[in-house]
Amino acid sequence: MEFEMKKVSQLTNEQLTVELALLRQDERHTQARFLVHLSEMEERKLFAIEGYSAFTYLTRKLGYSEGSAYKRIVAARAIRRFPKLYTLLWDGKVTLTTVSMIHCHLTEENQHQVLSQVEGKSRLAVEKLMASLNLTQNNFSGEVASCHYVKEDRVRFKFTADAKLLEMVQRARELLGHQYPHANFEDIFTKAMEFFLSKHDPLFNEQKKCIEPKKCTVPKQCDPYESAAGKQQAQNHETMEHSKARVEMPKSHETEPGKQNQSNNSSGVSNRSRYIPQRLKNEVWKKDQGRCSYVSTAGHRCEERGFLQIDHIEPWAFGGSSTLDNLRLLCFRHNQLMAERYFSK
Repeated sequence: MEFEMKKVSQLTNEQLTVELALLRQDERHTQARFLVHLSEMEERKLFAIEGYSAFTYLTRKLGYSEGSAYKRIVAARAIRRFPKLYTLLWDGKVTLTTVSMIHCHLTEENQHQVLSQVEGKSRLAVEKLMASLNLTQNNFSGEVASCHYVKEDRVRFKFTADAKLLEMVQRARELLGHQYPHANFEDIFTKAMEFFLSKHDPLFNEQKKCIEPKKCTVPKQCDPYESAAGKQQAQNHETMEHSKARVEMPKSHETEPGKQNQSNNSSGVSNRSRYIPQRLKNEVWKKDQGRCSYVSTAGHRCEERGFLQIDHIEPWAFGGSSTLDNLRLLCFRHNQLMAERYFSK
């Protein structure tokens, strides 16, 4: 660093100006080449093979910020669809920010019109142009939802949502007014998230037991979920779910006449059935800790906790059973990757 600073300090004004321009040109060219490599890596599914998504690879492996990673991923995908973007980025006629704003609006029909008009434009100018072309950003593709710590245990969320969400939040406050007279947005979203996770995340209730509950601004005695009636309603609902599962059990669970199931799991359902009882699904979630279980040859385990699917380690089509030892959690991309490996043989 000291050597480089000393070397630069000895340049004349003209030399410094010329060299800075050349470095900027090299930066543009390197960036354009990087996007092509990124696109090819994704096309070959190398990120998945290494145990990453494109996003986690850029943020965890290469050290990009979340916003920078997002812009590069959408630009790489756009370049594959519209190769002209490569030339524009190489020449510095458009920026990554511009590409992230327009990529989802480009089509085969309008690409030449749009790209010719965004050349050399600033962010505000591109926004104005898109409005004039009726290319409204309904999905706000250039915006990334964010959260920031304002204190050690307090977080500020920022995102743009449809006006329908505001109507639902306001209606929730009205309905909860008697029980929660002082409810704020935090209370409403907390209740909504707790309800959702208790229904869809098998790990949530167990984790909740291990964590001291946060002090709520709403009086505990007003919580209808803690009332005797609320508990009874939850028990009734659980009973109905179990009854429904028994009634809707597929016919394939029955054995053929004269044949006996060789191995059954604890639920009484044949291990050769595609049907996986909810209780067994919960056990799979607990075993894999609600996270994709794929591990690369280098030993890196996928960090994905969303888009999870239950997969047969030994494929069901090849005789694999629906038992805890033969089931695992995989994210969508790794489930697809493993399927390609097995069924392309």
